[in-house]
Amino acid sequence: MSLKPIPTAAELTRLTPPQVDEHFANVYEEEHRLETNRLRAEESILREAGARRDYQRGTWNMTFSEALAAVENLGARGKDVLRHLAQVDREIAGLIEGPQAVLDYEFARRGGWTRAFLVTDGHVHKHQHCSSCHKGVERTRFSWMIQYSGKSEKEIVDAAGERACTICYPSAPVARGEKAPKSVMFTPEEVQREQDRETAAKAKAERAAKKAAKAITDEDGSPLRVYTWTKKAHQKRTRTGELVDVPEQEFSDTLATLHAARGWLTDQFEDWRGNGGGHRDLNKVARAVAAKEDKAVETVIEEARMRAKKRKG
Repeated sequence: MSLKPIPTAAELTRLTPPQVDEHFANVYEEEHRLETNRLRAEESILREAGARRDYQRGTWNMTFSEALAAVENLGARGKDVLRHLAQVDREIAGLIEGPQAVLDYEFARRGGWTRAFLVTDGHVHKHQHCSSCHKGVERTRFSWMIQYSGKSEKEIVDAAGERACTICYPSAPVARGEKAPKSVMFTPEEVQREQDRETAAKAKAERAAKKAAKAITDEDGSPLRVYTWTKKAHQKRTRTGELVDVPEQEFSDTLATLHAARGWLTDQFEDWRGNGGGHRDLNKVARAVAAKEDKAVETVIEEARMRAKKRKG
């Protein structure tokens, strides 16, 4: 997100709390970007100094001060990483002393106003300094709920529902689960996730509908199987040398789609023996196709006959 121009001090006096906080939120996003860059710069310095990181604990075997001293002795390469860190620090200072200071002045001039800050998959807080936040290596990331800036605490708590922080809002509900009041506050990430889920669910439903439209079954809903060949009854010898009887077995193919069933019917009338579709399962398949296409069985059979005739030319 690029930093939008900040209104002048005079212009800010004419804006509502949500309008002012829209600029605050933009500055906050830019500050977060710069702080992330600074953290990456610090990690680069630690690595250049030869420090090793314990990823399980999130700690380094060297302090940042020790790393700075070591990097200063690395020559041109060390100067490059230090120069990058200094540049990031200048950008952060410029943001704080410039746009941030202008906005802070207007906020203080009015005596402040209520705000709501939401953590993705977390709670709604009244400020960014709640004791339950900033427990990790990086600071807790907040989304500014600017539409609630200047609202009463009751309005914020009612909207936050079960997500309201009980430390920030003593009046917040403590019930959880089904009895808890549902929140109507969501971060942009949460909204996007929900949209992605809905899009995926819609696409899945469309694929299922297309598959169902193409699918075909027997009249009773079971797979539509057609006879292919018979293995006659015979005897076979077991590993112990004993002869056992093996009964006659019939094998079949499954016609899973309407296209396959229509093709199978056509094939029966293209039989080289000219038996006019004498397969024993012909009527069964024709009935299944007729039910799928909402046609008479006779019509389905005649259409298959005509397709076969056209094939033969």
